[in-house]
Amino acid sequence: MIVDEIHALAAGKRGADLALSLERLAHWVEGDESHPTGRRLQRIGLSATSTPLDEAGRFLTGTGRPCVLAQVNETSPLELTLRPLQGAGSFLAQLLDQVLPELPARRSTLIFTNTRGLAERLAWGLRRRLPAWDEQIAVHHSSLAPARRRRVERQFKRGRLRVVVSSTSLELGIDIGAVDLVILVHPPGDVVRLLQRVGRAGHGPGRTRHGLVLTATTAELLEAAVTGASGRSAQCEPLRVPPQPLDVLCQHLLGMAAVHAWTADEAFRLVRRAHPYRELSRSDFEDCLAYLSGRASNAQSDWLPARLRWDGDRFALLNERTARLLRRNLGTILAEEPCSVVIERPAPSAAPEAEDDFPVPATILIGHVDEAFAERLQPGDRFLLDGRCLEFRRLERSAPHPPMLAAIEVAGRARVPVWGGEGWPLSAELARRLYVFRSRAAEALREGPESLAELLRQEYALEGDAVEALGAHFLRQESLSEIPDSFTCLIEAGAGTRRGRLLRPHSAQPQGQ
Repeated sequence: MIVDEIHALAAGKRGADLALSLERLAHWVEGDESHPTGRRLQRIGLSATSTPLDEAGRFLTGTGRPCVLAQVNETSPLELTLRPLQGAGSFLAQLLDQVLPELPARRSTLIFTNTRGLAERLAWGLRRRLPAWDEQIAVHHSSLAPARRRRVERQFKRGRLRVVVSSTSLELGIDIGAVDLVILVHPPGDVVRLLQRVGRAGHGPGRTRHGLVLTATTAELLEAAVTGASGRSAQCEPLRVPPQPLDVLCQHLLGMAAVHAWTADEAFRLVRRAHPYRELSRSDFEDCLAYLSGRASNAQSDWLPARLRWDGDRFALLNERTARLLRRNLGTILAEEPCSVVIERPAPSAAPEAEDDFPVPATILIGHVDEAFAERLQPGDRFLLDGRCLEFRRLERSAPHPPMLAAIEVAGRARVPVWGGEGWPLSAELARRLYVFRSRAAEALREGPESLAELLRQEYALEGDAVEALGAHFLRQESLSEIPDSFTCLIEAGAGTRRGRLLRPHSAQPQGQ
C-alpha cells in the first residue's frame, strides 16, 4: 500500500479516515491474533514536505509496528521571485500585465490561484489577450468534470498546452510532465503549499524550480516574504495529526458492521491500532456504539433511529437501507448537492451514415456549480466555467438525480460562479514569523532606510519593487504610528491610532515583576 503526499491527508479528518481504512485493510490481509493469515501488508509513504518525519511514519504504520525512515535531501535549486502588482486598471488587468510577459519564453507555465473563481477569470482573460493561444490555455479545478480534468492533464503532459490555470487541484503528485515556470497569484498561506506548488516546476533531480509570486497588497507582500524565506530554508509547518475524531469513527464502525458482525472488544482493538485513535478511551468508544444503536450514552432508552443491530455481544449493520444511507454520506466534507453544467451541442445536420456510427452526444458535462448560484440565473445570463463564457438556457430537475444546468458557449463578458469553502487561512507558524519579521524590520529601520533595504535583500531575498514597497510601508508606519511587536495590539483608524499593551501570561512574567 503506497500513500503518496501523506502530509496532505494526515493533518485533517481525511487522515483519520485513511488510518482507519488502512487498519481495516490490514485486518483483511493479515487477520488477527486468533486467525492470522501469515501475510503482511507493507506500507510505504511518500512526501517532500512532511515535518517531522517520525510523526508521518507513526501515522502511516499505526501503533506497535516498526517504521524505517528514508530522508533524501533536496538538491534542486529554488529560484523564487516576489513581485507586487503595479499599474493602472482593475486587479485582473494588472495581473494580466504581469503574467503575459512571462509566457512567450516558456514552453509550459502553471499558474496557481487560491480560489476557483479567480482561476476562471484569469484563464478567460488570458484567452482574450492571446487569441492565437486559445486552444493552448486551460483551467483545472475541482468543480470541473473529472473527464475534463483528465483531458487537461494528458494534454499538458504531452506538451499541447502552454498555460494551465489551477486553484489547488494540481499542487500534489499528479503527473503533468515538465513545467518551466510556476506562478502563484497571492501567497499560498503556508510554507508546505508554497513548496508543493513551486515544486511542480523543474520536476526532476537537480533541475531548478522557478517560481514567481504576485501580490496585490503590502500585507500580502509581507506574508509572501516570510513564506518565501521559510521555503528557502525548508522550515515547513510541523505535521499535527488531529486526535480521534469521533464522527469519522462512527462512519467506520458502520462500515465494519456492513462486512460482518463484531464484538465491541474486537472493534476496539482494531480502532486503537490506527495512530489518530491510539489514545481513544473505552468510554468514548462505547458512547459511539450507543449513539449508532440509537441509545443515549447515559440511558438505555431509544434516542435516535438505530443504525446497528445486536445479536448477543456482536453488532452488525441494521439493514440494507442503512448501507445505502452510509454509501451516500461517506466522507468528512459536508457540501450541498452540486448542480451539473452541460453544454448543448448544435443539432446534427444529417443522420449517421451507418448503423455502427456513434452519434455525437447532444450535451457534454463540463463541470459543476453550487445549486444556490444556479437558481439565481435567468435565461440569457452568462457565467464562466472551464475558462469559457457560457449562456444559461434552463435548469432541469429530475429526482433523485442532482439538478442539471443547460448552457451554450457564447462570446462576451460573464459573471464568475461563487463556490463555498474557498480560500486558505494563514498558518499559525507563519503568523508568528510575521511578528519576528516586523520586529527585525523595526530594529533595522532605527539605523536608517538603507539598513532596512539591506535586511530585505539579504535575509528575505527581495529585490526591485518589492524592496521599495516594503521599505516605504515600514517607514510610513513607523513615522505615523509604530511597527507593532508580538506583545502589542495596534489598532489604526483614520489619522489617529489606538494602542494597547498585551501583558504576558503570569507564568511567563520574569521573577520579581
